Amino acid sequence: MKKGFFTFASFAAAALVWGTMASAADSVLLNPTPMTERANAQVVKQVADETTEVTAPQAVTETPEFYYYDDGASQFNFGGYIYASWYDGFYRWNDPSLAVNQTVLFAERKLDTYRNGGFDWGYNVTALFGTEHAQFADDGFDGKWGVSGDGYGMSIYEAYGSVGIDNLSVKFGKFASPFGYESAVGPVRDLNTTSYIHLHEPLIFSGALATWDVSERFSLNGGLTFGANNSWEADDNYGFIFGAKFQWTDRLAISYEGYLGRLVDEDYAKANQYLHSIIATWDIDCRTQYVFETCYGSVYDKEADELAGDFFGIANYLKYKVCDNIEAITRFEWARDKVGDEKIDHTELTFGVKYNVNEHLMIRPEVRYDWVKDGGAKDKGFSGGISGAFMF
Repeated sequence: MKKGFFTFASFAAAALVWGTMASAADSVLLNPTPMTERANAQVVKQVADETTEVTAPQAVTETPEFYYYDDGASQFNFGGYIYASWYDGFYRWNDPSLAVNQTVLFAERKLDTYRNGGFDWGYNVTALFGTEHAQFADDGFDGKWGVSGDGYGMSIYEAYGSVGIDNLSVKFGKFASPFGYESAVGPVRDLNTTSYIHLHEPLIFSGALATWDVSERFSLNGGLTFGANNSWEADDNYGFIFGAKFQWTDRLAISYEGYLGRLVDEDYAKANQYLHSIIATWDIDCRTQYVFETCYGSVYDKEADELAGDFFGIANYLKYKVCDNIEAITRFEWARDKVGDEKIDHTELTFGVKYNVNEHLMIRPEVRYDWVKDGGAKDKGFSGGISGAFMF
């Protein structure tokens, strides 16, 4: 563990005390709602319009004509954020340890068929610059722009259009992946570092994705893409996304997202790729939430006629709302990578505090401990850091 980490506790405490004195604002950076992107009434635009975090919706007394929520806000939005962090120790999340991870600008027209008589259209264009550009980029269009010597680069995270009729909508272009619980958007996710599961899930797709809100509690999605994490330039790669979300009770939600596709790259002349993510979210009470996610993925090499590798992971999140704008989050995860006969086991325990000082400022300290077993070798250690975001 590096000496720099020993400064973390005092640094994080000082930042938290300063933020508390700076504002007693009631504004909260909300997480997205589960059933549809039109229900997203959060203060800061979640750039991906993702459905990665599933929370129980408020009960309604009448069934609306369409299952979309009109928050009264403008359909046209322009904004962005600057997200930076310091992180050091055993787990190398930042390189360098102090970095501007994401600088984002977006412009959008939100799809809202409820407001517009059953038919509507929309679009989203989101550009990003920072050290985390690679997770938003693709293997074609964005891969040609190059990276600076200190790890900074740019990508177009999303560039899509959308149309909708009643409860059915379709987006086409380059769009954020519907997979997983954790958001790729820095200010939105619960913790600074992501899970190992998140690292194995595709973050962007290019193609078309349809979503059908069958009822208030049940939705389906499906679409065709040019592979996973690929642009429309990706030759010989294609796949199919399919998923469902179900609000079992007012406090329990379950979702499944799957992907099956053909993979052709520098490692495989011809392979089949499969991935799924299952998420269960339980609102224990008005302050406490538990989230469970399991993910499995595999690559089958058709040329060699063998399983080239697979991955399996389980992640648990326990979240407690201390007050309106402070939330404590714990994540415990185990994951295994298998390539041929080689196995790597990852176990991690992470604790963080997410403090939304006001509608424009977020501060998030974190401490993490990892255990790694690579064959017969074992390693472990502490990490920690703090991040902040300014939204505009």
